Amino acid sequence: MSKLSKRTREGLLKTFAVLTAVTTIMSLSGFMYLAPNWASAAVPSDYGLVEGNTISAAGSDDPDVYIVNDWGYKRLFLSPQIFNLYGHLGSFANVKSVSAATRDAFPTSGLFRVDGDEKVYGIETTGEDVASLHWVNTSGSQAVADDPNFFKKVFVINAAEFALYSVASEYSSVNQVPAYTRGGSVSSPTPVAGNVSVSLASSNPSAQTVTQGSYGVNAMVMRFSGTGTVNELSFKRGGAGATTDYDNLYIYDGARRLTAGRTLSSSEGTVTFISLNVAVSGTKDLTLVGDHSSTAGAGNVNNFSLTNVKIASGTVSGYPVVSNNFSLAGLVEPMWSGCISSSDPDSKKWFEKNRLSLFSWSSQARGFFSGRADPLDKSDAELVRCWYCDDNFKKLERAKELAKKKGVAPITIAGAYVLTQKFPTYAIIGPRNLSEMAGTMDALSLELTVDEVNWLNLEK
Repeated sequence: MSKLSKRTREGLLKTFAVLTAVTTIMSLSGFMYLAPNWASAAVPSDYGLVEGNTISAAGSDDPDVYIVNDWGYKRLFLSPQIFNLYGHLGSFANVKSVSAATRDAFPTSGLFRVDGDEKVYGIETTGEDVASLHWVNTSGSQAVADDPNFFKKVFVINAAEFALYSVASEYSSVNQVPAYTRGGSVSSPTPVAGNVSVSLASSNPSAQTVTQGSYGVNAMVMRFSGTGTVNELSFKRGGAGATTDYDNLYIYDGARRLTAGRTLSSSEGTVTFISLNVAVSGTKDLTLVGDHSSTAGAGNVNNFSLTNVKIASGTVSGYPVVSNNFSLAGLVEPMWSGCISSSDPDSKKWFEKNRLSLFSWSSQARGFFSGRADPLDKSDAELVRCWYCDDNFKKLERAKELAKKKGVAPITIAGAYVLTQKFPTYAIIGPRNLSEMAGTMDALSLELTVDEVNWLNLEK
């Protein structure tokens, strides 16, 4: 009988070592959850500001003057001359002094259009107080496809300001508009070629109860390793919740918000973030952050899967990250509406073919192998509804038989089964006592052969 390689086994052991800390399931209810303030959706009112306020972080490395709009974006006044073209804003004495953190909470937009003209231009600063404009020659529908918040970023300028800029070559895509950096370093980050792998970071949140209306709640923390440039991330919501449980979703790099808010598609529960241009050299953690609706359903359960990653060039490995149930015992009925199990042979073959990482909740079938399951014992209605069937009791008997042969507990066999697969598995557990914990952890040192895995699953 063939065995898994030592290298594969070591990888599985490392997987199991962090199993209690990796889950993206959140339950919405009336309980209080205090979310970190830094992850809130940045709008002017969050900082005591209103649309049209001018701001500056005097004394910082960027004392320039900006104006904020109602969507949470800001534009730069390139020079005092340009600022003075807008008399309705008042003098420099009316500029509000803010912290650098407040200033940076509002992404800088480089999209302008002249009052009375529908053409949108991207600004390119070429030095201190020097810039040129590039007409973004693309359709509105394509601009929105490239950046769903395109129109929220467009600032109206007057003809006098327009006349101060030179007009340079056209851009054919919104993605060509450079990012502003004080002093004239204007180009967007140069894409770095290479290969990148992705996994859940150790700081990924464990299951948590979230109060309705909570903003800035971490839903998933992803760790990118290698060398490359991450351009696009896609996610899918799962669980017995609803797309309307979320007002907005964002991508953060540490405390810095990279995107405007995105909403989940109502039909598929998916969301995509484009034009991220995040360079990876070594490791980089990115966070999916959610704003929960004040009308979210009490008791709803939501989880997220990373379904797609696009980089500038090279290959991506280790994704998508899927959180379905996977255990030796097959799920008879969903524990909650919308829950998905991948324990059947066809699902296993699909994961093997596509090399997806599977973070399995109820990886030990809610204690089915711990001694709580018996065909004559119907006292646990949830266990009976979800796990009681002839095939599962056959698997339980085989687990007991193999456990006796190896001198371990059946729950140890169940844990080792989840880890001994031909695709990456991450077992999420919930032991109810120290005995269950000990039996589960014994799976770290237990090796199952491929034949034993197939026999346990009634495949031979």
